[in-house]
Amino acid sequence: MIITSSSLRAMFKGFQVLFKSGMGMAEPWGSKVARTLPSTGEEETYSWLTAIPGLRHWVGPRVVENLRSRSFTIKNKPFEKTLGVEREKIEDDKYGMYGDYASLLGQQAAKHPDDCIAPILLYGEQTSFLDPLVGPVSLVVYDGQPVFSEVHPVDQDDPDSPVQANYYPSGMALTPENYELVRANMRSLVDVNGRRIGIKPDTLIVSPQKEGAAKRIVEAETIARGGAQEDNINQGTAEVLVIDELSDSPGVWFLAMLKNQLMRPIIWQERQKPRFQALMNGSEYAFVNNQYLAGVDCRGNAAPAVWQSIAKCRP
Repeated sequence: MIITSSSLRAMFKGFQVLFKSGMGMAEPWGSKVARTLPSTGEEETYSWLTAIPGLRHWVGPRVVENLRSRSFTIKNKPFEKTLGVEREKIEDDKYGMYGDYASLLGQQAAKHPDDCIAPILLYGEQTSFLDPLVGPVSLVVYDGQPVFSEVHPVDQDDPDSPVQANYYPSGMALTPENYELVRANMRSLVDVNGRRIGIKPDTLIVSPQKEGAAKRIVEAETIARGGAQEDNINQGTAEVLVIDELSDSPGVWFLAMLKNQLMRPIIWQERQKPRFQALMNGSEYAFVNNQYLAGVDCRGNAAPAVWQSIAKCRP
């Protein structure tokens, strides 16, 4: 192919079409776990009420309740992936493989939020984690504890406050009994006034290795207990979400409330959607390096939010 500005534009336009097609073929799971919120600046600050509003018996003058809240800030990160196309490959019409790469790049761009969310699930009992793909990840929520903790204070302003847990570090294999225990504990969580928050878990998150066990717990009509089959009282209480990124920790499982968007445990903050761009003919880089550049970039970040909406269990 004779390299001209118009021929390069046509080639890279084809790459862009393949990139968008690849994005459409991807099956990301992050949008099922995180609440996606738009961002308009370098960072965004979010507030979380410490108490759930409720009505009271009206006797005498109205009682004014001053709402207390906690806040946390999510700073956007830039991300990129760049492809170099050698000049000779274009001249010799041997650039077909780059089209395949553009399609794969589209799939990876669509799943990029997954890459940012997965470390929160995998390492959320720590205060931070350095991920080779997404960089440093802060895992602390508004109360100063890691997102998964045994000692979340009910009222962080009270040094004598009781604590609540959403992390079970050992002895919690995925069994019907443990599922029922964690579910009951999540539904019992309270705010600073002692009022039930109203957590109703609806999703059982597992690794591919535990998909069968999870479905037997929440989908089977009958279940084995004490050597006999009986009606499965947990049938329909949750949907199963299988996440491939949990494969290296196959025994770990999560119970979460995800259908209520306002209470999702993680925020995916989107500043700039993935966009495909190219450096065209005449660029200084192409002259010096004998190749043309195309790539994708985006801005955003993931962070833990409502810890009460998810529990993590280890066997």
